[in-house]
Amino acid sequence: MPSEAAHEKFILIFTLSMPWKNYHREQFIRSIASEVEDKGGYVICMEPTILSLFNLLKYPERIIEWLKGNNNFRKDGPNIYVTHAKTFEHVLSSSRFKILSFINRRLIKRQVNRLIKKIDNTVKDFVWVLHRPELHFLIGYTGEKGAVYDCCDDHILTSDMKSLKVAGNLAREESLSKKSDFVITTSSKLFKRNKLSNNNTFIIENGHNFTEILIDKKVENILRGIKKPIIGYIGIIRKWIDFDLLNYILSENKELSFVFVGEIYKDSVEIFKELKLKYKNLYLTGRVKYNALPEVMNYFDVGIIPFKQNEFMESVNPNKFYEMLSRGVPIVSTNIGDLKEKYSDISKISDTKEEFERNIKDFLAMDKTSLSELKARMRSLSGSFTWRDKARYFYSLLNEHILNK
Repeated sequence: MPSEAAHEKFILIFTLSMPWKNYHREQFIRSIASEVEDKGGYVICMEPTILSLFNLLKYPERIIEWLKGNNNFRKDGPNIYVTHAKTFEHVLSSSRFKILSFINRRLIKRQVNRLIKKIDNTVKDFVWVLHRPELHFLIGYTGEKGAVYDCCDDHILTSDMKSLKVAGNLAREESLSKKSDFVITTSSKLFKRNKLSNNNTFIIENGHNFTEILIDKKVENILRGIKKPIIGYIGIIRKWIDFDLLNYILSENKELSFVFVGEIYKDSVEIFKELKLKYKNLYLTGRVKYNALPEVMNYFDVGIIPFKQNEFMESVNPNKFYEMLSRGVPIVSTNIGDLKEKYSDISKISDTKEEFERNIKDFLAMDKTSLSELKARMRSLSGSFTWRDKARYFYSLLNEHILNK
């Protein structure tokens, strides 16, 4: 393989599915930015288009934030820049309408050229890191040096199993895989499917990246006042949670305290209002800064991942699994992604709501010696799942397949 010093300065442009402040791949991207900083690399995080019918109907608050000046071009790290796609309508619509493809290719190309000059006018090369099949229309038309497909979810399905939103995406994904210099996936299912179109397909599972330990006094005061044992959840709270399962374990285990740490997405606000009124053993803390999570998780006796089980969730690789792993929090999850196949020896994976409840109680009943041994094994294994190491692997692929090709 050519030496790393052979290539010149470059920019990685990551397309995002949502605003940067809520993006679930943030820690991965930050780790990659850190890895390439001393190698002449910059990172641009391109948020979805602000002025679109989609935002007007579903997320008008994004438009309001933009009007306040909170979504303009900005720096968010030594070599990380954030902006939104300046396209006509939502950029994902482009692959469905030829006229939008024609217009948005040119708009994006002009925007990228301007951004590069603003960041560092000595940079010659940029690489797309694209997150959805619909974006295949960009490759080969914007002057990029190469492209990567970051396949971190199953984009031919949706979490609520509605097909209209992703109709035609199987063909689009095949096109994106073929056009990409390499593909990274987060699960076996996504790996196998993309490998059929691109032999340079690799698995990079999710991870953890606690760079410092913060104390959230407000949340810790809440946790100190909650009766033990505490069954905890961390992360964004959305409709991918199995609410039938949640109702069941809340109603059948009144003696246990269930704490959900994270922002409640607007699709689940009303559901959790009802649950909070119904169950006194349910506690909601709101959003917590990422580096405050380790101290928060120290209060957990068991960590849970109560996600729905369906065809979409067969590809899910939850960050929270590796974050809990790093703190030695015993994990009970539904049977999603590769967890049962790969990690059933250090966690309890459940096929039914009754098994999920039983697994929680089994952990709570574990003797101190066995529990201590389990926690030690979890922490030891977690050393293999740092975002820093995954970023190094990503950079080695980038170097081999694009920068020094």
